[in-house]
Amino acid sequence: TAVGGATLASSTGAAYEGTRSLRCTTGATASDGFYVNIAASASTSYVLSVYLKSAGGANPTPTVRLQCWDDVGGLVNTKNAVLTTSDWTRIEAQFTTAGGATAVRMYVDTPTATAVDFYADALQIEQKNYTTSWVGGGAGATEVRAAGALAYSLADLAGHDDFTFAAWIRRGTR
Repeated sequence: TAVGGATLASSTGAAYEGTRSLRCTTGATASDGFYVNIAASASTSYVLSVYLKSAGGANPTPTVRLQCWDDVGGLVNTKNAVLTTSDWTRIEAQFTTAGGATAVRMYVDTPTATAVDFYADALQIEQKNYTTSWVGGGAGATEVRAAGALAYSLADLAGHDDFTFAAWIRRGTR
């Protein structure tokens, strides 16, 4: 559902998965964008994610915002991302719904009064407190989740005085 002066259209201009994505063109008003309502359970951890890409135009590297609201406690998380025309950016937000919550509303909008044109694809909601790899498909899909890996370079850890690393390691196969 469009918010403010935004217009939404199905587009073949870019797609993270398949041949179409949602194209959102906003006016020059803060909070223009779109939202999606999602059924949820009370006091439950979720993570929402969506892939976004700039469609170019007058602002080829816009900042957009992902906001998650539940129907009882209000705003539960917000994240910003800068988009480019060359790569898809996955933006994600983890949160726990309030007691009594039955729905979540995910907004993708502009945090400032700037006209923005972007694509959105591969929306995923997971009932956990971490994001997993995208599994696409749709009706009749037969895709399975690929094995994941956690990777950090030593450069990413430079400058941190303290950190903890823990792992379960299994040798061989079952």
